[in-house]
Amino acid sequence: MTETISPADTQPAESPHLARPHTDAAALRAIDEATKHLHDRALKIRACPELHKPKLVLSEHVRGTSILAKVDQVPAAD
Repeated sequence: MTETISPADTQPAESPHLARPHTDAAALRAIDEATKHLHDRALKIRACPELHKPKLVLSEHVRGTSILAKVDQVPAAD
């Protein structure tokens, strides 16, 4: 298994904890808003690609904090 190590001067990204929508309709609106935001962002990047600074996002940056998310982190026994 390989592991990517980030430079010492960078702080690990905080995982965003988003509140769950109260209704299905609110969830659908949130999805539509997020989709529109990503579409608009993609258009801006395509218009001026030289201004876009991509980031390396590792699975540890977006991994959940529940016990189920930590199951895959347990090392296998030899």
